[in-house]
Amino acid sequence: MIRVLLAGSFLVLALAPSPAAPVPSNARRPMYYPTRVGAEWVYQRDEEEVRVVVADVAAKGEGSVVTSEQIKGGGKRVFWERVAVSGDGLSVIHDGSFEYRPPVRLLRHPHTADDRWRVESSLDSGGGGTPFPLVGLLTVVGEEEVRVPAGTYRAVRVRARMSVFGGWSDERWYAPGVGLVKKDDSRGGSLALKSFRPAR
Repeated sequence: MIRVLLAGSFLVLALAPSPAAPVPSNARRPMYYPTRVGAEWVYQRDEEEVRVVVADVAAKGEGSVVTSEQIKGGGKRVFWERVAVSGDGLSVIHDGSFEYRPPVRLLRHPHTADDRWRVESSLDSGGGGTPFPLVGLLTVVGEEEVRVPAGTYRAVRVRARMSVFGGWSDERWYAPGVGLVKKDDSRGGSLALKSFRPAR
């Protein structure tokens, strides 16, 4: 299954402790994604558990670029996603299937209900083929409590409608300090957070 916007990308996901990236000047705003190596999510996707960890954090401007990996059977790690994180919000750079040129803003901060923004990008699979054009509209539905197996979170709900691959839509819920806690995808790529462990 092609994951266009993660998964989380958004979603959504080295266990050794590591120093945090430099604190950005806008750090008083909540960060909607962990920015320390070792933070770990476990998601439920249908009957499958998906375990994802923050594998690398690099400072960029007033924020960070966070790379996460999925941990599979036997401890094998595979690239999951790369996300730009700052007090201004989240942008997906690579979702494990495609690189976004330019990155696509998943969440803007500060935000209000009905805040919306258009995105235009190209999806490059890295195989030498022609990138796929991506056009879409993202809308903040609002902040609400969302219940998932990991518990109840106060999260920002964002609806995305995209034109690529015949058109699709999803809804994502982002919680401060945690990131993606739930995703409902029209293509069947839904996720629900089972557990979250901050970096030690």
